[in-house]
Amino acid sequence: MQIRLATTDDHPNIFQLFQDCAKAMIAEGIFQWDEHYPRMSDLTRNIDKGEVWVYLINQVIAGTITLNLEESPEYKAINWSYSTFRVVHRLAVHPKFQRMGIAKSLMNFVEEHCLNNGVESIRLDTYTKNNGNMTFYNNLNYDKIGFVYFRSIEAPFACYEKLLNL
Repeated sequence: MQIRLATTDDHPNIFQLFQDCAKAMIAEGIFQWDEHYPRMSDLTRNIDKGEVWVYLINQVIAGTITLNLEESPEYKAINWSYSTFRVVHRLAVHPKFQRMGIAKSLMNFVEEHCLNNGVESIRLDTYTKNNGNMTFYNNLNYDKIGFVYFRSIEAPFACYEKLLNL
């Protein structure tokens, strides 16, 4: 197991991981990701800025996470508690590697990274019809503090925040 910054060489494999995750979610009736999201252009920009990490198993990308300061415009409606923050985007674990603790390892990694860089809190959102994700973030002690809507997706996304112990 290894977590490292993604490189431009990783781009095709990460994007394929996103597509495989989207297909698996759609098969379960979770319409969080589709042909419009995640976007290749976002991934390219985030890799170029050093904001994407990958989780490797035997040199295969099993998971990925993006961490940065980019907030969706919809976040302005949320009453966030803390001012020094980072935002988690596109946490994804390939379906064949799910239920192995990889998502938790990636979240622990970004929390430690933020602590080491003086960041007060982590913000994120997840689709409310994705019960697995909702439970996951609750179990990691993230506080649900509001809801936003993205694109033309019918159900809201829950916004979560976690204060880190600096």
